Amino acid sequence: MRETHDAHYLHDRKGLEAVLRPLIKHPTAMAWSPKKAELYIADQAGTLHHLDPVLGTRVLGEGLGEISLLVVSPDGKRLLAVSRAGTWRVMEGTELLGEGKHPFFGNLDALFYLDRIIIAGDSMDGRMMLAAKIGGPEKKIRLPDRVVPFLGDEDSLCLGRATEAGLQVVRFGKTVRFPPVEPTKHRLVVTGRFVLGLTGTGVVVWPRTGGSPRTLRLPDITAGDVHKDGDLVALGTRGGAVALAPMEARVRGDQFDLVRAFERRITVVTFSQRGRWLATGAEGVQLWTWE
Repeated sequence: MRETHDAHYLHDRKGLEAVLRPLIKHPTAMAWSPKKAELYIADQAGTLHHLDPVLGTRVLGEGLGEISLLVVSPDGKRLLAVSRAGTWRVMEGTELLGEGKHPFFGNLDALFYLDRIIIAGDSMDGRMMLAAKIGGPEKKIRLPDRVVPFLGDEDSLCLGRATEAGLQVVRFGKTVRFPPVEPTKHRLVVTGRFVLGLTGTGVVVWPRTGGSPRTLRLPDITAGDVHKDGDLVALGTRGGAVALAPMEARVRGDQFDLVRAFERRITVVTFSQRGRWLATGAEGVQLWTWE
């Protein structure tokens, strides 16, 4: 396993190169702005940071609790922070626009939808979704198990889940009905045009609009993301290693050239939507580019 100062190369000679390690400890969530190459980072101490890879880091807020999920609105102006303690808040810069509570204890997903925020998670009553208008009422909706929300075509709200036959997608409406098939145990991550299904032995990448999935085999995967162009997959492992893989290949674990980035389990892996940046987090934060 190579150290972070060694770029590694896979089949098409694309390799990771470590370029920046900001002084932020124990990140719990990260999200890139869709409009600029700027990264929002929440840490275990409850501090919210804004990072520009060129200009540096500034603090947006402190004492916010342990944030487990960050989402930036499509226009890049608002930030949704969801905490493990059952609260959410929407911010614009350092200004608080709205806040509320949620009943979820795990498997959180969230997004901005029209004038609302959508938060899904596992609760004591099963899988549920919270729809809240900032400064307005909240509505709780029961969902089938292992379902994730995302924006579909024309900004429609859709729900997806993985089965042995593939990714099932339905448009959200008054009733939510999936075919009577048992979902798989994949932990689903929605990223751009793709849905990742993570397991302990690898990752499956489904195009949201249909098509054949890609399977990459690597033990102990803990986080992953797909580049916006759909040509690269980045993965993090329980042992603190990062790998970059081409989407067009079916890659096995013994074909990966892993780069050791951290001493602990990697919890966050996320590509920027602008520029060529990859952010990873474990006991600290590491930014990468690639050749």
